[in-house]
Amino acid sequence: MSPKEQAAFDALKNENAYLKYQIEILNEQLQGNIHKLYGTSSEQSVENGQTTLFGQDKGVFKHPESTGNQIKTPRLRQAKRKSSQTKITKSLPVKEVTIHLENDTCDRCGEKYQIFKAQAGEKLHYQPAQLYIVKTYKELGKCATVLKMSPLMVIN
Repeated sequence: MSPKEQAAFDALKNENAYLKYQIEILNEQLQGNIHKLYGTSSEQSVENGQTTLFGQDKGVFKHPESTGNQIKTPRLRQAKRKSSQTKITKSLPVKEVTIHLENDTCDRCGEKYQIFKAQAGEKLHYQPAQLYIVKTYKELGKCATVLKMSPLMVIN
């Protein structure tokens, strides 16, 4: 190693030692500040002798005293809340609207669908001095022949 490299190496070594010393001092300061900020819990202090009440060696009581019958607390169930929508719409008249299929024959085999309907939605309509619910149904169809050929087919 040349003298310049040796001097640079020594300088880096000294700087590393100084930085380690600084880290150690900062860690001590941090621990001290944490202790000042949070301190020890008052329940853990032994000043009043309260922690020695059930202690292993110096405790007054060796085992907690049994009261005989243990108190059982009943579990209360909260009542389910009814939404304000349920309260309002319960007594309103209902109009049902059905959206009919445009094509009622199967595209694959040409057979007519078995028609059934599924609820598509529900809306609250308001007209001055009139309030009612419109339940909308959409007709759906399925072809019995195609379902027999491929039972895993999903109908959209």
